[in-house]
Amino acid sequence: MALTAPRPSFGPLALSARRRTARRTGLLVLLKGGSGHGAPGTVPGPGTAGTDTRGTTGRDTAGPGASRRGTTRPGASRRVLAAPAGLLPAVLVGCGAALLPWMVVLATTLPQTAEVSHWATAWVGLDALIAAGLLATGAFLRKGDPRLPAVAAATATLLVTDAWFDITTAPAGAGLATAVAMAACAELPLAGACAALALRTPPARERS
Repeated sequence: MALTAPRPSFGPLALSARRRTARRTGLLVLLKGGSGHGAPGTVPGPGTAGTDTRGTTGRDTAGPGASRRGTTRPGASRRVLAAPAGLLPAVLVGCGAALLPWMVVLATTLPQTAEVSHWATAWVGLDALIAAGLLATGAFLRKGDPRLPAVAAATATLLVTDAWFDITTAPAGAGLATAVAMAACAELPLAGACAALALRTPPARERS
């Protein structure tokens, strides 16, 4: 009995079977080659399915303290002072503006010389404030105290005030030369050092 090879079928059922086979083959190729974003022939690793291919710098991945490009903004961990509410800002600005015409009045009406009765008390009080400020600034700097910027700023202001009045109230001649030398060699350099401390970033352990 002779065996004959089966004839290939070209009917509708055979065509449908071939289409199903082609779909399965195409699906396997897609699974092996990735979804078109990865390299051909590589299978996505664990945890990569369903990930966004836009990258990690998009708007959806930006967390608190991060910009739209995914970088942390400078100073994001520092505390920001809230703007004071009420009339205080307007009052401060108004007082500062009111002093401008008042300075013109003083310049045109005050006499060039005057006699005061508490001259020594005024200078001793100013020097006492400067001494207290320098002591506190040095102590806070050594301890890393968070109050250092405020105290250093106040001390710098007092030192500049002392230099100003030393020079402007000194008599001509040796008195004026001494006042200028004190300002250039002691008062203004110390004021600059205190101002630098006031503007410096607080120690890391004191940050919140």
